[in-house]
This record gives sequence, C-alpha cells and structure tokens, in this order.
Amino acid sequence: MGLTCECVDYCDDGGWWYYGPSDYKTAPLGRRRRCCSCKKLIECGSDMTEFLRERSTRDDIEENIHGCERTLASWYMCETCSDIYFNLAELGFCIYLWRESMPDLLREYQRLYAPGQRCTELNTTPPADPSTDEPDRDPGA
Repeated sequence: MGLTCECVDYCDDGGWWYYGPSDYKTAPLGRRRRCCSCKKLIECGSDMTEFLRERSTRDDIEENIHGCERTLASWYMCETCSDIYFNLAELGFCIYLWRESMPDLLREYQRLYAPGQRCTELNTTPPADPSTDEPDRDPGA
C-alpha cells in the first residue's frame, strides 16, 4: 500500500484498530518483545513504544462478557521504528501497522517527497502538460 494521506476506517465487521503511542516507554525487565515493524528483538530496559489494540466483539456472548470492545495483545516498536512512526505521523501520513515496515515507509518517503513535506502540502492534481495547447475535450463529442 505504501504511504497515504487518506485514512480509512477498518474497524467494521470485527476488525481491529490501535491507539498510537504519545511517547516512548522503557521495555520492562524479564521478557524481550519483538518489534512489529522490523521484527528485531527489543532488549529489556531499552526505549520502545506500545500500541494498544482492540477489536469489536463478534457475537452477543462475547459482548455480554467483554462489552462492545475486546482488548487484544499490544504490539511494540523498537526505538528506531518508533522514531520513523512519530515523524511520519507528525507529517500527516496514515500508518497501517500491519501492512509495511517503518524502514520501508521511510525509504518510500525519501524517494517520493521533499524533506519535511506534509500530506497537506501535496499536490493532488497532476501538473498540466505544457506541450498541448488545446483545451481538454470530451472524446464522445
């Protein structure tokens, strides 16, 4: 999918969603976590971010037990991927954790956009071709 400025709500029909972190936290001692983006192990005591995840309940029984939303296991990002996540989110890009890795998204941003360019500054219409002097015409006319 790649970088996009158009956020789509995937919460319908039992889908899951996440709450983006506001800051870094220290990885707890005792158990290492795996980065959901680059898949490297996050060492205990190092900086990371935690993404809280939830999903809609799937039936009446589950709703009676858990309410309307069910908490899922959190996903974690290492400090390097978190830096990329925070920077791209600050520039206004929508980030879908389950699709692509942060290093891949950073490479795409560097390839396609000017440094510091925000989603709101992108030109959504293609530039006019100066080689054509005729105005656009309806091909059916």
